[in-house]
Amino acid sequence: MNVEEALERILRVREMKYPKFDVMLKKLFSPNNSVLRSLLGAPAKGTALSEEFMGFAINRVDVLVRARGTLHHVEFQSENDNAMPWRMLSYYHRIVARHGLLTTSIPITVEQTVLYIGEKRLTMSSELCGRDLTYQYKLRNITEFEAKIPEMIASECLEDRILSVLCRDTCHPDHWRTVARSLRDLPKEDSENGLALLLVASLLRPLDTRTKLELEKMAVTINVRKSSVFQEVFQDGEMKGNLEEALEAALDNIELAGFELTNAVVSSVGDLSLQQLKMLRKEIFNHINGDFDDAITYVMENAPGL
Repeated sequence: MNVEEALERILRVREMKYPKFDVMLKKLFSPNNSVLRSLLGAPAKGTALSEEFMGFAINRVDVLVRARGTLHHVEFQSENDNAMPWRMLSYYHRIVARHGLLTTSIPITVEQTVLYIGEKRLTMSSELCGRDLTYQYKLRNITEFEAKIPEMIASECLEDRILSVLCRDTCHPDHWRTVARSLRDLPKEDSENGLALLLVASLLRPLDTRTKLELEKMAVTINVRKSSVFQEVFQDGEMKGNLEEALEAALDNIELAGFELTNAVVSSVGDLSLQQLKMLRKEIFNHINGDFDDAITYVMENAPGL
């Protein structure tokens, strides 16, 4: 494939693996006693653990909480991904290795859940079944919780109110307006952050133009750009722009160094961080007439991963 095709494919896969909705979903999950925690069977309170796992090409999970001898791992998914069972198995290994569960006799369990928040019908599997391997995790669709919408709207927790609009897979304008107005009337900082989260949530559902304009007008009125949540999302978007430039430069140089952009090569490049891509862009010329995997191994060992 050529550079343009490879770039498009990598960006599409990365968007599936690292969706822009992570910030929003983590905020909705984070409050103690949030409805989302309860619905997913996670503890109302617990110790938030580091989401970073050094030494892996993809080394971050969405949420990891410890409570009462159990590690609760949650991933948020906005698209169907047939490789999700393998990703979750890989996460399981990282969690167990990171927290020393491979060498301890202490009875600590790991409970894993994938929460699907997408608009399309859920088609992913939640298990691997082979001759010598059986593995399974919980797979929940957020629309399963539609019956809890009245409880969420009435909640004192603004995150619960925002969650309520995602529990329907179709647009209910009055529902969105009710939530938006309740957020607008909160204290200034809460209002800014709440409406910023609601705007991100609106990207996940087919809102009509009129309702979108109303939300945007409300956000402008309270200057939602000052919101810490908005700034996190904006910085994430800026990072993705830098990433796209680094990807294109790396792919160009890989071709210049005489390597063909095969599926395997493109897949390897797609799992690199921004820092690793910048290193690969230069390092690849030290591997002309050599093995492409050696170049990938070198940058993974010498630059921080995702």
